[in-house]
Amino acid sequence: SETGILVVAYSNANIDLISQNKIINISDIKRKNMTGDKTIYGIAFRDKLAYLSCGFGIVVIDLVKFEIKDTYIIGPGGTEIKVFDIDFLGSNIFAATADGVFVADINNANLSNFANWNLSLPDNGNAGDYNILEQFSGKLFVNYAKPDASANSLDDVLMYDGSSWGAP
Repeated sequence: SETGILVVAYSNANIDLISQNKIINISDIKRKNMTGDKTIYGIAFRDKLAYLSCGFGIVVIDLVKFEIKDTYIIGPGGTEIKVFDIDFLGSNIFAATADGVFVADINNANLSNFANWNLSLPDNGNAGDYNILEQFSGKLFVNYAKPDASANSLDDVLMYDGSSWGAP
């Protein structure tokens, strides 16, 4: 709502920005020659930027310049990691992944350096994914989706109060 731009992400990783009855296409992710997962799992907005949760990391789109501003590959050792969702709490950006919840200071000038991201909530070897983040009333909630043997989901929700994770 801050920019009046609608961001549309397609299953083939193509992106359209719709602004004042015109469409600006950003096909960089779609056209990128890479072997990994280019799926766009979610979009979060902050300060006229769109943060795309992707199968390889995070892509930041500048909604004023209509261009990709940055890409964050945040996995251990700078490896690609599937990011399912992104949200913000205070000055921190959180990323829900298959390996846990990563956090960084949104004001850090070098978020593209994986060393500036820390594992806030580890997966601890469980067979699930942290797949949804939502900020509400000054707290951050994360869903942990863990399928059981019958392919049913045994979801669990945890809350971050600004200092630690625990039951809501």
